[in-house]
Amino acid sequence: MTPKEKADELVGKYMLTDLNPQDCTDFDFNLSLSNAKKCALICVDEVLDGNNDFLGRDIYATNIDFSDYENWIMVRDEIKQL
Repeated sequence: MTPKEKADELVGKYMLTDLNPQDCTDFDFNLSLSNAKKCALICVDEVLDGNNDFLGRDIYATNIDFSDYENWIMVRDEIKQL
């Protein structure tokens, strides 16, 4: 999945329009694009914060693949551009 596709998927998950009435009886849960983007950015930031533990370590000692981290950076950038 490309960073653009992942960004679209994450924002889309926060823009719910049809919930099961049993799940949500008192109100309808709809987020604007702006609020959905904010939620998706929080999600991505949590993923990135979880990876920060590795950033200060010697890459040769830990043998870490930074491609996932860089991919999440690109996802974050794509969300901001939506």
